[in-house]
Amino acid sequence: MRRIGAWLIGSSGTLATTLVVGTRAIARGLVDRVGLVTELPELGRLSLVEPGQIVFGGWDIVPAGLQERARALARDDRAFPPDLVETLR
Repeated sequence: MRRIGAWLIGSSGTLATTLVVGTRAIARGLVDRVGLVTELPELGRLSLVEPGQIVFGGWDIVPAGLQERARALARDDRAFPPDLVETLR
């Protein structure tokens, strides 16, 4: 399986966490792809990697890890359902 790395650099973890949770949820079939630019017909002929082929790494100054930030986003901001975070844990 072809894989590609995505290295994320941030300061609060919000964008990176949302990106990782969403990508992992799509890769596992837990959410659909509605609203993704990569699903537009104009991009259909491109050879893009699938969400499950992306490997994430990164650096952030927030002391909490990715899982704790995801739980906080689910709890405080309702960015995604709390049970989704636990399923992806």
